[in-house]
Amino acid sequence: LKGKIDLINEVDFVTYIKKMSGRMESVIFEKEVEIKPYDTVAVTLTSKDFPQLVIKNPYLWWPNGYGQQYLHNLELSYVLDGNVSARKNVEFGIRDLASDLKELNGEHGRVFFINGKRVFCKGGWLQPDMMLDMNRKRIYDEARLLANANVNLISNEDQPAPPEDYMEAADKYGLMQWGIFYQCFTAVPGEVTQHNPLDHNLAIKNSRDILLRYRNNPSLILYAAAVEVTPDEDIYKRLRSSVKELDPSRPFIPATSIWWDWEKLTPYIKDDVPTGTTDDKDPDYTWYPLPFYFDKIREVKLQMFRNELGVPVVPALSSVKKFIFNLGTDKNNPLFPLDSVWAEHGAWDAGGYAYKAYHNAIKDIYGFKSTDIADYVRTAQFVNADSYRAMYEAAMHRMWDITSGIMTWKLNDCWPSVLWQIYDWFLNPNSAYFYMKKACEPVHIMMNANDYKISIINAQHKPLENVRASVKVYDFNLNLKWDKEGLFNINEDCYKEIFDAPKIDGITPVYFVKLELKDSEGRLLSSNFYWESSKTPTDLSDLKKIKEVKLDLTYNAEKVVNEYHVKVKVKNNTDKISLLNRLAVIKKETGEEVLPTFWDDNYITLMPGEERELEAKFSELDVNGSAFTVIIDNNM
Repeated sequence: LKGKIDLINEVDFVTYIKKMSGRMESVIFEKEVEIKPYDTVAVTLTSKDFPQLVIKNPYLWWPNGYGQQYLHNLELSYVLDGNVSARKNVEFGIRDLASDLKELNGEHGRVFFINGKRVFCKGGWLQPDMMLDMNRKRIYDEARLLANANVNLISNEDQPAPPEDYMEAADKYGLMQWGIFYQCFTAVPGEVTQHNPLDHNLAIKNSRDILLRYRNNPSLILYAAAVEVTPDEDIYKRLRSSVKELDPSRPFIPATSIWWDWEKLTPYIKDDVPTGTTDDKDPDYTWYPLPFYFDKIREVKLQMFRNELGVPVVPALSSVKKFIFNLGTDKNNPLFPLDSVWAEHGAWDAGGYAYKAYHNAIKDIYGFKSTDIADYVRTAQFVNADSYRAMYEAAMHRMWDITSGIMTWKLNDCWPSVLWQIYDWFLNPNSAYFYMKKACEPVHIMMNANDYKISIINAQHKPLENVRASVKVYDFNLNLKWDKEGLFNINEDCYKEIFDAPKIDGITPVYFVKLELKDSEGRLLSSNFYWESSKTPTDLSDLKKIKEVKLDLTYNAEKVVNEYHVKVKVKNNTDKISLLNRLAVIKKETGEEVLPTFWDDNYITLMPGEERELEAKFSELDVNGSAFTVIIDNNM
């Protein structure tokens, strides 16, 4: 048996290659092995017999946003009479994993440590494509979209054994994963399904295969028996025993959340509770006023590591046109534009469970009154942006004091729909994507939606020194009504509340708050822009009075190996504000948008005279030889 371990310096991301710095001498070892005819032998190699297996000062694997994702390759081969009879390559990462429970007021939140450092978990759930059409490129494209959105934790509710490409992409992009053995509500405690799956021996055999198949993936940080439920005692105990036998390095929990009377129905999980994660009760899967998310965090109850909550999301109009026919043609419909086709694609409601509150926010808060489908979709983008920013900012604004992580249901779309997504089935991000991306950035300035305190979030493992924060409050006519700035030092891995944005008497019904955070050299670290209402109840309908203005746009495209990198400058040379501008790369011949396009920012707001520089990247494969251009189109 011969073996060799090497640092991987060129990482394949399907559409591009990433070069990793660093150098490591190959670790080489071999051992003579004798195998009798028709026999199987387990060969164990330890650092006691092979001291070179101790790698000093290794290049470590870190989650997205916390460091590089260094990977290594182990090559094993059996050499018989000078010829290689079998060869196997395994990619792996070197990292330390630990997990603990934080207790507060009888509640518990799970805390993950990677390489000895706390990692605040930000992410959500994925679902496999409706027809399991998950080719290698699409899997890597989705992982890139997630990493680009500052996600560092994912899980997959409906696919306990995802393809290797999925696991490899998570490793390479630094997306920590929860491994799930059994799907949501397959075995419900106390109900007739509680003994599912019925073939227990086959179920455990499958689970052991899953453990062996994925345990070398550094992105995998936790095993859960099931989502929201747990299997019966026989399966549970055998599964738990298999985890401890085959992969004791990772924590194991009975369920992602426990809503049933576990002491009565599943007392056998006693040694594994509390789990430190919850997804029960509100906020759940519908729209809520923004302060609600912040208030719930401070209540603590079921919020310390919230692993499911979400808001419906209408995608960009270009995507909606691809799956809803007769779009916006029924002008007499009192629920315009909703109809049975919209309902089939997610615009349904059951006791306030999903779409109704979201639709009402579009109408009642943002003032949608027309029969213009483009206006409906554009108005929805304001709701998307505000809601997803609020969910994540609420969790961040009490980082570690109360919260240790947040996961939304869900991040992707398994088929075209108008529910719970930051990018759609066509891999087209909506405004929620970019406002979540902003909320989850490693260094972030934000305003609490409930008390209007201004906070700086430093999720890095290094302090911030002499950073300058500024707050400007403008009325609807862009008159500056209040501003404040100051210098601050922020410790690593914490939040700090720095200012109180005041309530200004007599300010217009709609007003704006602009935040900026700059380093000691004046470089922008973070910015944020809020549209606010001074009325009770909240009324943002005056935003409809803002007319679209023409922005100046220039760009420069560069071919970098198999990708195009496009640098874009956008400037507002008018005396008007320009809200939520959507940029797109389109093919000149057809007008079709190039998807996926990886923007560093989009749906941008520009004050008078303000200029922004953005970058877009996309694969040569997705252009398919066509000429392209960059446009601003808020009705697309």
